[in-house]
Amino acid sequence: MGIVGIKSIEMHEFKQLGCRANIDWTDSVKTRTRVSCSRLCAENTSCSVAHYQESESLCKIDDRPLEDIVEYADINGPVWNSYSKRLPVCEDGWILNGTSCYIVSTEILTWTMCESHCLGRSAYLATIRSEEEMDFALSVLNNLPRNDTYLHIGGKFENGAWTWTNGEPWDYTRWHPLEPSGGDEICLGIFHLQALPAWGRYDWNDLLCWANGYCFCEKSSLWNDVLLTPSCRPVN
Repeated sequence: MGIVGIKSIEMHEFKQLGCRANIDWTDSVKTRTRVSCSRLCAENTSCSVAHYQESESLCKIDDRPLEDIVEYADINGPVWNSYSKRLPVCEDGWILNGTSCYIVSTEILTWTMCESHCLGRSAYLATIRSEEEMDFALSVLNNLPRNDTYLHIGGKFENGAWTWTNGEPWDYTRWHPLEPSGGDEICLGIFHLQALPAWGRYDWNDLLCWANGYCFCEKSSLWNDVLLTPSCRPVN
């Protein structure tokens, strides 16, 4: 009876002191937030738990099963909070693909107006950086109310080069063989097959920024991360 009581006091004291995860790997990014630490875990297929240390904005991810993770009392060091891995989620009306949420405007707008439209929804004109993302964009395009127009995305020709307006690397393209045609056409859209039937395929086309089309908005997904209760144990 007395031994049990002593153990209970020890566990209580350890919890009051806070816990530190007994793992070695630390993310190289020194300015993580809790959300970005959770996202790092969610984007890593081997991660099971994200450990976040708020006072120094540090993140650690762990690939071991939850039952194998031991957190221990640390009197002098910083406190780490642990979050179980959760899948990304979107707000109502947004479509999840990968780790991003997407929505298409109900109105036909110019590319310039679309840029403002997306910003007004705390988003940006979508980036397309892989075949998978292009296939997803085409699935969206095929469900638009009108099939004779464009789906505006976030590419723009500035300072002699094509860039994504949100700053992501320009490392993938899907230009039609006849494009980009240049000149004053410095904004980017995906045209529906029926918009240019003679071309015979869906592809990217550079546009005048006042060309009309649907706005394809993108923003980062939310993360339904759950804080784990520390289970502090003394280190032998």
